[in-house]
Amino acid sequence: MSDGNKIKITFKDFDVEPSSSSSVCSYDYVEFLDGNGKTVGSKLCGESLPKELTIETSTASVLLHSDGSGEMKGFKFCYTPEPVPSKCGIENSPSRHRISGGSRTSPNQFPWMVRLPMGCGGSLITARHILTAKHCIDGETNWRGRNVKFSVHNQNDANDYEKVPIKDYVTPGTEYSSWDHDIAIIILERPVDLADNTIGTVCLPDSADKDYKGKKALAMGWGWTPDTSSQSTHLQKLWMTVADYDKKNWLYTKVVFKDGVPLDVCRGDSGGPLVYKEDGRWTIIGTVQGGSYCDNHSGEEGRWNKVTDHLKWIKSIIGNQ
Repeated sequence: MSDGNKIKITFKDFDVEPSSSSSVCSYDYVEFLDGNGKTVGSKLCGESLPKELTIETSTASVLLHSDGSGEMKGFKFCYTPEPVPSKCGIENSPSRHRISGGSRTSPNQFPWMVRLPMGCGGSLITARHILTAKHCIDGETNWRGRNVKFSVHNQNDANDYEKVPIKDYVTPGTEYSSWDHDIAIIILERPVDLADNTIGTVCLPDSADKDYKGKKALAMGWGWTPDTSSQSTHLQKLWMTVADYDKKNWLYTKVVFKDGVPLDVCRGDSGGPLVYKEDGRWTIIGTVQGGSYCDNHSGEEGRWNKVTDHLKWIKSIIGNQ
C-alpha cells in the first residue's frame, strides 16, 4: 500500500481448526501484524466469519500457525487501501520552559522532528520520508542501516525515543553541488506509526507559489546553545522572521541579538525545519542550510533551503516510494 493509507481486511471464507475453548485458539490460528510487527486484533480460528479488521499502517503481514493435525478448508480475505485523513502539522499541547536564546519545547510538541545519526535534524513529511539537508549525508560515510531517532525529545535518553533504520537517501541530482541544492530526503526501512500521537508529519506547502517573506516562523533543533557551549539535550525552538528578500532555492531569516546572544540556528541544527503556522497547522518552508557559529556570530542572516523551490522534486520522490 502507499504511505498515507491504512488497510481494511474483509473475510470471504474462514474455516480454521477450532479450539476446545471459545476464548483461546489452542491449535491452528490466523494472526495479522501491522507494519511495526504489532498484533492487530486477536488470534482467529473456528468456522465463523471474522469481523472486518483495520490495520493502521500501510504494510502488514498475515501468519498462519498450525499444529500439523487436522485438515480444514482454510481462509480467504480481501484487502483494500483506506486513506488516512491528513493530520500533518498538528502540534501537541505545549508547556513553557525558557532558556537562553530560545525555549525548550514540550515533549513531542512537534512530533515530526527526528534526530539523525550524523548529528543533524530532520522532519517527517510522510511515515517513511524525512526532509533534511544534503550536506548532512554528504561524505564517505554510508548512513544506510544507521538508526534515526523519532518520537524524541531528550536525544540522550534511550527511554525517550524510538529508532528506525535508514533504507536510502536521495538528493536533487549529482549535477548540483550541495550549495546549489542543499536538500535531501531520507527513506526509512519501514513506516513509523502515525497512529501514535507522539509521531506525526509536518505539512508541505500547498503551492510552489507561496511567499513567506516577512512572516514569523519557528525554527527547532538540538543544536549548540551559547549558555551551555554544547548541543542541546532537549529539543529547542526559536521564533524568527523571514527576510524581505530571497533568491532561487534559498530564503533568509533575520538574526537579532539579546543580551549579546545571537538568536539563530547553530551547529547541530543542520537539516532541521523552519515552519510557518497557517490555518492551525505547521508547514515546513525551509531546512537549515547554515548558520554562523553562535560563539562568534557575524550577524549575517541565516540561510535556508527554500522548500517551495524544491516542492516538485519532493513530491516526485514521495510519490514514487
